[in-house]
Amino acid sequence: MPLQLGEKVQLRITQNFSVVPHTQNYIRMH
Repeated sequence: MPLQLGEKVQLRITQNFSVVPHTQNYIRMH
């Protein structure tokens, strides 16, 4: 179970890091 929870946390972190650059680029574009 702990491994699954860790994987979910990593997925959330990777999603957050993947979303931030897109938002920054979007702000720079506009």
